[in-house]
Amino acid sequence: MRKIINLIKLHLGIKGSLRDLFNPYALITSFSIKRAKKYKLANDNFLVYINKVENQIDLKKSILLASVVWRNTLKNRLKKISNLIKIKEIDALKDIYENLFLSDMMKGAISHETKISKLSRLSQGTRFYRRYKIIKKEFQEIDEEILEELIKLINSEIYNFGRPLIFKKNIALNIECLDELYFALFIIKFLKNHFFDEIVFIGDGAGFLSPLITSSDKFFNPSKLTSYVIIDFLHFAIATAIRNNIENIRIFLPEKLHEFKNNKVFVGKLPLLKGKRLIINQDSFPEMSLISLRTYLKNTADETFVLSYNQLASNAGKNHSNHIGVLKEMGYKEIITKHSKLRENYFLSAYKVSR
Repeated sequence: MRKIINLIKLHLGIKGSLRDLFNPYALITSFSIKRAKKYKLANDNFLVYINKVENQIDLKKSILLASVVWRNTLKNRLKKISNLIKIKEIDALKDIYENLFLSDMMKGAISHETKISKLSRLSQGTRFYRRYKIIKKEFQEIDEEILEELIKLINSEIYNFGRPLIFKKNIALNIECLDELYFALFIIKFLKNHFFDEIVFIGDGAGFLSPLITSSDKFFNPSKLTSYVIIDFLHFAIATAIRNNIENIRIFLPEKLHEFKNNKVFVGKLPLLKGKRLIINQDSFPEMSLISLRTYLKNTADETFVLSYNQLASNAGKNHSNHIGVLKEMGYKEIITKHSKLRENYFLSAYKVSR
């Protein structure tokens, strides 16, 4: 019966539960979703992030690193952004990012389509309704003060730049960020009990997770200095930096961290760190090559924690890597693993290794 239901959902393009299509509250949610207003990015801040990546760009090397799953799509996006940076078309770049979810940079995202069909709106809205119900229960496990900080952030204009779809009732929530918010609530429990000298965000995409974490880290450690690092392909790294709105955030493009010889990619490493590092990844570990996983997960700090929200390679299909195997190969010890309440066959997990 479950297989039949899944086939019906796949055929109709329905993301949520079929039962929610008959739930009046879920239906109201579906038709209360609107496109966010355009947020104008400040020139000075925008140029800061462009300057951070400009000298790192190597299109040929970045394509060599791309997952087989995304290589052709990624090539076109990287070429477009790198060319605009090269010829200093700052206004054109800003226009792409101010309308990010209407641009081809975010094709495949929930908020991408200019015109969303009624069926798609029902699908996305009912899924949002179900997921938000689960997350509201998770809110009960978080201190009220940090929860207020998170809600303030996810209501801010800079967090919602790029014109994603928004559901607005008591608070405004863009429908892209619920997975990130759910993962953030898991991460916050670690931030509350640990100080990290460096927090590394690998593959944050549009950047909806990292601001929740940098904000929470500053809340828990107001007098301490943490270095925040973004590792992602060019177009996503810029989006993540903008959404964090932290001028001294560090950015590494993947091509800067790997080794290359004769058009082949070899294992590199993160910079050495005297202190404790936290590595965070959602959704993309299984899509990386074993070479990239070993590059990012090699311990080059006194102590490294890894927090992951991913599916297993065995569930992800062909051309996916076993990131759990790489963690164990590199000496990481499992702290905790739990099933996601939002996504079937996804796991929240924490690992740790010391020198």
